Amino acid sequence: EAPVENFVIGAAISQAGAYDTRWETDLRFFNPCGELLDVRIEYLPENTDNAGAELFFREFQLQTNETRTFADIIEAIPGLANPVSGSVRVGSSSDSGCKVLSVSRTFNDTPDGSLGLFVPALPVKRVGRDFLDVTGLIHNQSYRTNLRLVNYSDEDVWVPLTGYEKGGAQFGLRREAKVRAQSTQQLNGIAEWLGATDDVAPFSVRAEI
Repeated sequence: EAPVENFVIGAAISQAGAYDTRWETDLRFFNPCGELLDVRIEYLPENTDNAGAELFFREFQLQTNETRTFADIIEAIPGLANPVSGSVRVGSSSDSGCKVLSVSRTFNDTPDGSLGLFVPALPVKRVGRDFLDVTGLIHNQSYRTNLRLVNYSDEDVWVPLTGYEKGGAQFGLRREAKVRAQSTQQLNGIAEWLGATDDVAPFSVRAEI
């Protein structure tokens, strides 16, 4: 298999959320290599055909074992202005081919604590099968699940999605979501989007690709 050239951080957010929250994405990069590492990060706006587009980006170097942290996506990539919602493509190069390690956190701060999740950088490569299953999801009065789709081909794609209850029965409808070229699409409340009318926990979503 060919070596991975690029990685993607699927969530890059700086915008208002539900219930007077504000979502932000911070970014962290680490050089595990025994040599200088050149890093380039590019912001790709959500629900936009970004194939061939001029993108906002940042380039920097990391010394061996150096960590670089950005408090939010606005700080990470100069020129961006609120609101921001998309993804970040992470590229790096070194003499040996060693790659940068990166992780992010998409979160909001509330009086009761910080809420959110860690979003690692994932390799951009062909899946190698016809579907992906996302499982262990929750939809009830206290929790909801958002689903974010990333398309790093140069063409728009339609992704069929199906929800399954914990016992294996399908709930709601099989629906398709459009993801623009070199872009992302977020589906908030995926269980409701698929047509759930009652609590489903845990549940799974199958994406056909």
